[in-house]
Amino acid sequence: MSTIGERIKLIMEYYKMNSRSFAEHIGFERNQNSRVVKKINGQENPSYDMLMLIIEKCDEIDVEWLMTGKGKMLKSSEGDVDFYKNHVASLLKIIENLTDKEEKVAPFETMQHVRC
Repeated sequence: MSTIGERIKLIMEYYKMNSRSFAEHIGFERNQNSRVVKKINGQENPSYDMLMLIIEKCDEIDVEWLMTGKGKMLKSSEGDVDFYKNHVASLLKIIENLTDKEEKVAPFETMQHVRC
């Protein structure tokens, strides 16, 4: 089983970043880089804040894999497909409701142009 530092290195490889650019990518300032690099290189354990930044900024990475090493590095595409199906269904309902409203509003809009 890999260490969390090794998993972070795999994430950096996936994003094609070195430790300094990865630290900046997840939101650390340049003056914090040396400390972050030590955590990435396994010299120190990553902090809770650092892990939360990785989870937030690297949304393709599976949280369970990052924390435990179990499963796959990347989130399941099946979950993504379900998310997009639900998202598209919601958008279609919104469009349908807008279309209904436009059809109901259209006769009133034409009445505004009629002068008595």
